[in-house]
Amino acid sequence: KLQDYQAKALMGMARAELYGLKKLGDAEHHAEQALALSAQSGDRGTLFDALDYKAQIQISRSDLVAAADTLSRAFKVVEESGDDPRLFYAHLDRADVYQKLAEQCDYQRAFKPCYEAVELARADYQRAGEVARKLGWDGLAREADGFLQRLEIRRAMIQSQERFHTEL
Repeated sequence: KLQDYQAKALMGMARAELYGLKKLGDAEHHAEQALALSAQSGDRGTLFDALDYKAQIQISRSDLVAAADTLSRAFKVVEESGDDPRLFYAHLDRADVYQKLAEQCDYQRAFKPCYEAVELARADYQRAGEVARKLGWDGLAREADGFLQRLEIRRAMIQSQERFHTEL
């Protein structure tokens, strides 16, 4: 369909603006246009991609709550379609949001939300690894395992900060 091609072209522009040119406003504008077209077209894969690009832009803006909301919408789309490759990226992207929330804990004094963010990220990284292995994507499965190891370092940092705060 013409709308699918237009949406994909707009996503390409958004990607170039986000990662290449670092023009977040332009990237967001094109992602929104792609999202509107893909929602009209009915192609679930294109709709997921548009939502995923929008979430990437929100992550770049450090608008993590909005990114989590957008990724929740993307999860509904991908779960309905049974598209395992996109499901892998959905888990990976949502884990990234949770990990970034945990990274903000460097400046927090309430530690329960920090541990919850770590656990949510762990669950998504594990699931991403499982999906990658199912698809035969061994390199990406190893990447997911590496993210899990770095997440354990984050947990240790939170525990250290909590101990230090308790001692004070």
